[in-house]
Amino acid sequence: MHFGSTTLKVSTHGKGVYDITSLVASALSTFEAGSGHLVCLCQHTTASLAMLGGVDERLKRDLVLFLEKLAPEDGDYSHNNTGDDDMPSHIKSVLTLPSVSATVLGGELYLGRYQGLFMLEHRTENQIRSVSISFLGTTRNF
Repeated sequence: MHFGSTTLKVSTHGKGVYDITSLVASALSTFEAGSGHLVCLCQHTTASLAMLGGVDERLKRDLVLFLEKLAPEDGDYSHNNTGDDDMPSHIKSVLTLPSVSATVLGGELYLGRYQGLFMLEHRTENQIRSVSISFLGTTRNF
């Protein structure tokens, strides 16, 4: 078995859905991965990860709008240590989860036709987010 890991830095520019598929694939290529399993973990409590269809931009917009309705900034929250978007961002992160996993075959992400890996930024301000990625499987030479 072969193991590889690294941490990616992802710049976000406010609330939204950010495609990180190519960043993850690029990092995966440095592991000399053959076939196995990849896990990505967002190391923050106010952002999250998801596997989504990345072709239609309306999907991203609708997802952000839906999460805003579930956890609006004008809610009656007692936790607001770092702004009005603090508690709503935590709620959205709990609902959407911090990690995503994917199969790796032949050294490449084995995703469905329309699938991609995305960071969901729940904060209003620009952020630099850390995403830990880990691969466990065979090497390319196996």
